[in-house]
Amino acid sequence: MEPGMRITSMWGKVTFVFAWIVVGLFLLAMGASTESAAVVVLPYVNLWIFTLVGVRVFRGRGEAIAPPRAWWRTAATARASLIFGSVLGLLALILVVGLVAQPSDFSTLSTVLALSYLVPVAALFIHAGLRLRAAPPPPITADLNRRHSRTVFR
Repeated sequence: MEPGMRITSMWGKVTFVFAWIVVGLFLLAMGASTESAAVVVLPYVNLWIFTLVGVRVFRGRGEAIAPPRAWWRTAATARASLIFGSVLGLLALILVVGLVAQPSDFSTLSTVLALSYLVPVAALFIHAGLRLRAAPPPPITADLNRRHSRTVFR
């Protein structure tokens, strides 16, 4: 059975993130020109879709490409998962502190939507990082593809 779409190269990942940003900016611009609450929700839907697709299709060095990832796995390494989760958690904390300090400066809908993205995604990344850190190391295998190998062939 053929594996689904997998993004393994650095340029593929950069292109994916660039597309995510372009679509997000387009949706933000569309939302800024319209006062409809439905349009305010679209950038957050974009965040959820690109996040869920990204964690399913990105593959790191040394990670199996063909089989699907475990449902809880968000990145190739524990360090990457913990860094992403910590950054998202910090952003959520900054948002809450700002909301408490200056509640009049925040739109209620945007704040709720931002927190409904940041908190669960941060928790998912941190959970994945802790599980990966606790897991036994993967078996050492030879990667014969010179472009993606950690081994130097001479």
